[in-house]
Amino acid sequence: ATAQSACLGMKDVKSPLIVMVLAGIVNFLGDMIFVPMRNSFFGGSTGAACATSLSQYFALLVFIQWLKNKPSLNHMQKRQSVSRGILNKNFHVWSLFKVPHLSDMKKFFPYIIPVTTTAIGRVSGYIAMSHVVSSTLGTVDMAAQQIILAFFLVFTPICDSLNLTAQSFMPRIFEKKKGRKRVKEMEKMIRNFIKVGAGCGIMLFALVSAVPLVSHFFTQDILVQQSMNTAIIFVALFFLLSGVVCAGEGLLLGQMDLAFLGRAYTAYFFAVPYFLLRLKKVPLLESQQTGVMSMWKIFFMYQFIRMTTWLTRLYYLLMREKRNSSPYQSGDRVYEA
Repeated sequence: ATAQSACLGMKDVKSPLIVMVLAGIVNFLGDMIFVPMRNSFFGGSTGAACATSLSQYFALLVFIQWLKNKPSLNHMQKRQSVSRGILNKNFHVWSLFKVPHLSDMKKFFPYIIPVTTTAIGRVSGYIAMSHVVSSTLGTVDMAAQQIILAFFLVFTPICDSLNLTAQSFMPRIFEKKKGRKRVKEMEKMIRNFIKVGAGCGIMLFALVSAVPLVSHFFTQDILVQQSMNTAIIFVALFFLLSGVVCAGEGLLLGQMDLAFLGRAYTAYFFAVPYFLLRLKKVPLLESQQTGVMSMWKIFFMYQFIRMTTWLTRLYYLLMREKRNSSPYQSGDRVYEA
């Protein structure tokens, strides 16, 4: 993840794509080899986990070699990525096990608490959801939730890429001097990322809305299909907002607005599990469909609140930047009457 973020920070989107594709191929081949095995240490779900672990280590090694080794002169003339060979003669394998200098560590101290609270706040809702599913719902709803979760994990990375990209592009603007020019570039970038996020959300909404048409390929149980199809509308609405949410969060991270994000996710850390755990108090009904639908309804509201919060904060920061900008700092000529 660090190497990928570094490449994106240099506006190099090609290198992470190549490495991830190679890692995906290794993962696929590992699944084909290990999963069919009857050995308890390497077969079945354990084999799938081994294949995923191997692909991650493979991606790490490829990234290290990519960043260490400079391309040949013939390849350099073909405009290879700017990140390739950037660590040439500046990196050794033992560097991975070397304790950083205290002066370097101090640079990261201000980010520990806000980044940690942000990460914990993100996962708390999903942990509470898993607990509610396993302790409250029946077997039909649990099966439906498992299929929905599979689609969720497939579609989520599409929008998450906007988060990383926004984090990489936004700091370039803040390296420039304050002024009208910087404000205009900042406003343009925010607008473009929101547009792209909205487009991704609409695309994912259409894809998830079509899941009921193919649900029979994933289960032959009519009750499971009905439970899944009842909740899918709120899953689709969740993804409709995901693009804007991920883009907005990335833009805030790119502006180093970590304190605000830390406070927001601290609130979500308590609020989302609270509303999810309240579902445990609802008595079990004859039809378990309400359970799955209610969970995703809460997640949709959580997503809507996040979107509203991020957009409001971005608007506030943009207005503050406009107020603080001076025409004399922008290089523009100002004529007085």
